[in-house]
Formats: sequence, structure tokens, C-alpha cells
Amino acid sequence: MKKVLILASLIVCQFVVAQSKTKKKTTSKTVLEKLKTVAKTLPASLPKVATALSEGDISAGLKEALNVGTDITVKQLSATDGYLGDALMRILLPAEAQSKVAALKSVIGQDNYNKFLKTYEDDVIKSLNRAAEDAATTAAPIVKNAITGMTINDAKNILIGQDTAATNYLRGKTFNGLIEAYTPKINESLDKPLVMSKSTNALYGDFVGAYNKMFENSVTSTLISGYNMFASNKVEKMPNTTLGEYATRRALSGLFIKVKDQEKIIRMDLNARTSDILKKVFDKKNWPL
Repeated sequence: MKKVLILASLIVCQFVVAQSKTKKKTTSKTVLEKLKTVAKTLPASLPKVATALSEGDISAGLKEALNVGTDITVKQLSATDGYLGDALMRILLPAEAQSKVAALKSVIGQDNYNKFLKTYEDDVIKSLNRAAEDAATTAAPIVKNAITGMTINDAKNILIGQDTAATNYLRGKTFNGLIEAYTPKINESLDKPLVMSKSTNALYGDFVGAYNKMFENSVTSTLISGYNMFASNKVEKMPNTTLGEYATRRALSGLFIKVKDQEKIIRMDLNARTSDILKKVFDKKNWPL
């Protein structure tokens, strides 16, 4: 509408200038009639002006962007090293285990840790990420089901918001529900023999067992006992906890990071808009004022 008004004003100005140049005596009534004639021709003679998108259009476009982003993300993460080979995606030991490892290293030294435990830790991390990559193949339908079921009441604000607004909205609304739906898939993968013919759960059990043996080892037990005798924060044994919920949360968090990246690409790159609804919704000329 603003474009129409601007063009109409220009036409009126040109009309007035032309009238003054020819020095014709024109009554106010004649000018008014001319303006009415010009106004009637504006819609047909001016370029088509984009109309604001409906909330239905915006909602459909945002869901399509998330669907496309999920497909690309799952393909990337389910490939070999999709998690392990990406420093941002890589799943490490659970926080509690990392804390105990750090405390043990500070007492027995890095060399002893490398000698007795590093291989066990490396195998667990490799297997943990292989399990996440394996489970990622089943992530798409679970996430897409959440996308289909979500209602976007403030679709306009999400569209014109930050580059990851749609993904942030989806994560905030669905993450806990996805945990419940995705955990069985992760648990299934954690029980698969993906590294050294052993499952992730078995390898983690081996790691915990080797860690706890440091309290009995002739080389390291003396160091630990001497430290614990005077320290307030003692080095403690590690419980053999299950990895399911931890691995699920880390795997899904990584997935949403990647979907965010894809949303940014769709918003910025014309070539990434692979459907008519994406082209329509993410073309800023169509955005509501």
C-alpha cells in the first residue's frame, strides 16, 4: 500500500508540473476530475504489490523449514563420525564421571591415567557417539511428529525474529516429550556391539571397573590413600550408572544445534528454499509490515 501511495504521489506531481509547463488555465474542478481518473487506473497500471502472508502461510513455511532442516541434519548426524567427528556434537563422558576422572588424574598423574585408563575412556566415547549416530537414523519421524503437532500462535513474531527462532520455539515446546520418545531408540543403540564387538553399556562397565581398580592397584592406591587422608574433597569410586537418559539428552541437543544451522541457511540462502512455500514465506518482500 505504501508503494502505491508513493507512485500515486509521483504521478500527481508529474501531472501538476506538466500543467504548469503548458501554462494552461485549469480550474480546480478539472484537476479533481483528472486525479479521479488517475486513481482509477492505478491498480491496473502499477506493478503488483506483495500482500502480507497469512498466519497459516507463515506456520506452514516454518514447519516446512524445520522438516527440511531435520532431514538434512539426520543425514549428517547418522553418517559415520556425524557426532564423533564434530567437536561441537561429540558426546563425552557424563559430567559426574568427568568430575571423578579429573580428581583421579590430579592425584595419580596424567601418565598413570594414560597407562591404566585412557584406552577404556576412548573406547567408551567412541562407542557412545557411534550409538548416537546409529539412533539418529530414527530421529526424523520422532522430531517431525512434534513439528506437525505444534501450534504457532505467534507465527509472525517467529518469522521476523532471530535466525533460529523457529527451532528455539520447537525445542522449548517439545524437548521433554522428545526425550521420552527417543530414549528407547538410544537404549537400543547403546546395547549394540558397535566398537570392539562390545556394546556401549558394556564398554562403560569396563571403564568404571578399571577406574575403581585404581583404588587397589599397587602403584596408584598408595597415592590415592595418601591424598584422601588429608583432603576434604576425596577421590571416590565411580558408580556404574546407566547412560540412556544422558545419551538421549546429548544426542537431541546436538540435533537441535544442527537444525538451527539449517534454519539459518534457509533464511539466508535462496537456493536452500526447495519448495514453493519456503520461497514464499522467507522472501522478505512478502513479510507483513
